[in-house]
Amino acid sequence: MESSPPPSPATVEKEEASMEEEDQSPPANLEEEEPETSQILTSPGERCELKNWRPISLLNVDYKILSKTMVNRVKDAMGEIVHLDQTCGVAGRRVADSLALIRDTIQYITDRNIHAALVCLDQEKAFDCVSQEFMERVLQGFGSGEWFCHYVRIMYTDIFSSVMVNGWRRDPFPIRSVVRQGCPHSPSVFVLVIELLAEYISKNPSISGIPTPADAKKEVKCTLYMDDVTLFCADGKSVQSLLEGCKDFGKASWSKINVDKSQAKLFGCWDLCNKPLPFPIEAGLVKILGIWF
Repeated sequence: MESSPPPSPATVEKEEASMEEEDQSPPANLEEEEPETSQILTSPGERCELKNWRPISLLNVDYKILSKTMVNRVKDAMGEIVHLDQTCGVAGRRVADSLALIRDTIQYITDRNIHAALVCLDQEKAFDCVSQEFMERVLQGFGSGEWFCHYVRIMYTDIFSSVMVNGWRRDPFPIRSVVRQGCPHSPSVFVLVIELLAEYISKNPSISGIPTPADAKKEVKCTLYMDDVTLFCADGKSVQSLLEGCKDFGKASWSKINVDKSQAKLFGCWDLCNKPLPFPIEAGLVKILGIWF
């Protein structure tokens, strides 16, 4: 899909102008905040595997008020910043947009017998593996002002969590690489972080997508809903370039592809003897965002 225009730093800064006009020094930290409690929920997969359990943070009301205020500061600017392929965390975009694009592209590929690969990437513990340094640099790169970045910094600096096990709260421990699930501001932050991967895919000439019927110069390469990335690659070289890009993105952001839950579906003739895919290739239907295709 066609990317949105490059964001203007002023777009984000105007959302926090009123904060700066108050001429008050922001707090250095949230040292009086009570440590969060994490409720552990299971996700699909083996229950004995730690990676299949999701920590949902139970945060206090004061923290959530601050977090929600941060969301309101940037929500109007998200549409100008975030690529059109991302349908989560942006007003006016819906998961149905991603599903419709996937459905129509698969139908187009099938009707014309186009050689292509549908790749569904799953981020392993996506919210729990985000470098805080990388997150802050992303916010600065998108034009966030110093006050906004400072408040995000104190929300994720010197934070502690404790796990609730069978009704018993364990001793708190420090958190150093996480975007909290259960925090109102976390979806917006994570969408901006993974936006760099979306931009890499969209602008990389080594990754060829599916040409659109109206304009062969435009390609359908990917669609995202939060951390669920669905891609259409025209050849094996594109798939390998995609995997290399994901590795580079992971080195910077600490993210990691979950090869057990990622999957691919091939259309046409493929020769993967020399460079097989690291995740399963489905012969039948694939489940994407809760829908079978």
